[in-house]
Amino acid sequence: NVLPGEAFLTSAIHLPEYRDPAHILNTRGIEKAAQGDISSALLDFVAASKIRKDFSVALHNAGIAHGIMGQYDDAIAFLKMAADADPLSVRTFNYAGVFYGLKGMYEEAIQKYRKALVIDPYYADAYYNKGVAYGAMGLYAEEVDCYVRCIEIEPNSFRAYNNLGILYGMFGMTTEEEKCYRIAVSINPGFSGAYHNLGVLYFSLGIYEEAAENFLKALSIDGSLAETSYNLGTVYVETGEYEKAIERYLEVVSAYPLHHEAYFELGAMYALTGQMAEAVRSFDKVLEIDPANVQAIMARGRIYLSRGIFRRAIQDFVEVTYRVPDMADAYYYLGLAYAEAGLPEEEIASYLKVLEIDPARVDAYINLGAAFSEKGEIRKEIVCYRRALELDPGSFTARYNLAAAYRTEGLIEKEIEELEKAVDLDPGHAEARYNLGSSYQVAGILGRALEQYTKALEIDPFHSGAHYNLGSVYGALGDHDREIEHYKAALAVDPSMKECYYNMGLAYNDMGSKALEIESYLKALAIDPEFIEARVNLAAAFCCYGKMDLAVKHARKALDLDPENASANYTIAIANYHLGDIVSARSGLEKARSSGLQVDAELARALFGD
Repeated sequence: NVLPGEAFLTSAIHLPEYRDPAHILNTRGIEKAAQGDISSALLDFVAASKIRKDFSVALHNAGIAHGIMGQYDDAIAFLKMAADADPLSVRTFNYAGVFYGLKGMYEEAIQKYRKALVIDPYYADAYYNKGVAYGAMGLYAEEVDCYVRCIEIEPNSFRAYNNLGILYGMFGMTTEEEKCYRIAVSINPGFSGAYHNLGVLYFSLGIYEEAAENFLKALSIDGSLAETSYNLGTVYVETGEYEKAIERYLEVVSAYPLHHEAYFELGAMYALTGQMAEAVRSFDKVLEIDPANVQAIMARGRIYLSRGIFRRAIQDFVEVTYRVPDMADAYYYLGLAYAEAGLPEEEIASYLKVLEIDPARVDAYINLGAAFSEKGEIRKEIVCYRRALELDPGSFTARYNLAAAYRTEGLIEKEIEELEKAVDLDPGHAEARYNLGSSYQVAGILGRALEQYTKALEIDPFHSGAHYNLGSVYGALGDHDREIEHYKAALAVDPSMKECYYNMGLAYNDMGSKALEIESYLKALAIDPEFIEARVNLAAAFCCYGKMDLAVKHARKALDLDPENASANYTIAIANYHLGDIVSARSGLEKARSSGLQVDAELARALFGD
């Protein structure tokens, strides 16, 4: 757990000094703390808190001072009083957790971090410190989760990357460990801890020259330059143009802190380089200077949306709609955010608002159709896609989605018509080819189905569904060799496709290859022991192969799953008849006949005399 420089809070009071002695004492305490005189600073903080017992800032600062001096019980006591005075101070709860952790009271520490995160779910420091506490408790999976979450919120958290590296080292994952340390030092080349850990890693691998180099780097770092090195690390960008842009904008905001246009461009550059936390901070700075800057609010909302922070994205887009009620884009992105957040009614309302403002928005009609699809309102979905195609007949997505809607409605001819147009628009779309082949297959147009599946595989040779369906078409055409070939190809891509093994069993049955038939059913059952069709056919195959004991065994397993299965009962009858178990054979045949199954007349006469 690390106490950063901003551990001490400054007072938010702006009264004249002579009217607020508590403020004067608190400010003087901060100045003394900055000079390293913590004990004198503590006296000022305590005095300030006695003058104003609800002065949460002074209480907080007294707690931090006690903690720095190793007086953790006193630190926690003062921080508790600070939290009582200001229940929304996330840093107070965070530092209370830090000092509980330093006392070895990790469960209590985690409780404090959780309270901080209830107040601000995006407070990265609390996630980081909670990870440290979990690690001390030996809960390494939870520790990893905390650091990952910390990095999601703050991608430049070099300490989280550093600690992740340590964990990867514990698990023997040296490549990932090195990567984490490298990321940490690329973010902050002045971070001695990561260089130290790189040295340890290289030493353990026997790469001694690099180990020494990294240890020397850690030892040679001037602490006063660490933040500068860290900041330089944060602007490393692989493309020269982005690097120059970021460097330029940083220089601008350094010289002109109120230059909100430069902050906006800086945010845009960070977003382009995937540095989303910096981008958000840059846009936040724009909004500190110009709270009505809707472009910054929109840009920040899009970043939240891309990172899955839907609540905040929704808040930003809603704010824009208040400020600019006729901005269609704001409602469009609001619809996307509502969709991701699982709020379909609000999503639909947002897209309808887009279309009210701009009736020609094809993308809004497409998304509105998808929203209706999620609700099962297929006719409304179809209307939306048709309207999109009226506006843009060349929209592949609208045609593709319309075809899917027609399939849901059982309108195969219309589905085929739209898919044919879709593949004309995008001949290289493997999934459209596959779906068109499937539609042809359903319609019984097997030649065209073969053609489309083949083209789908030319585009994507690893499309397991296309291989599977090609196999089924060849099977229907009686070409079992090609059928089996494509089932095997599908299994090479996706070994879990039990249906391939099952259908191979059927094909081998038609080819008279009982041993291979049995082998196929066994492989299907290895994937899914409750695959009843495979179990029933396996029992029948064993029966035909003369393995009556095995036939009875697998037929009974099938009956465990479906006691009324006529085919399994019939196999029981045949196998037990040959085994001489006439009672069981009669029972099985009677059950099979009662289910309406046509049974062998000679077997019936042999068992019942009829």
